[in-house]
Amino acid sequence: MTARVVVMMTEREKQAIEQRARGMKLTTSELVRRAAQGYEEINPVDESALELLADELEQTVVSMRASLERARQDTAFHEAEMARIKASA
Repeated sequence: MTARVVVMMTEREKQAIEQRARGMKLTTSELVRRAAQGYEEINPVDESALELLADELEQTVVSMRASLERARQDTAFHEAEMARIKASA
């Protein structure tokens, strides 16, 4: 026996789900069933770990940007130095 579940969503959301289902060669119902069955709520421990990882990632990005800026400055310095040497040759 089958039962029906009504889910309210926008037309755009519905179209996106239908398109994704077609891309996976599934019916819309099967995609929604699989998604619902595979859904796991993030527990607080996992959320804390994710927050720590996000903080670490943010620090890494800041460091990376600083390194890139130093490399850009070094490159500009060396390009100017090369131009000066060529001009004096």
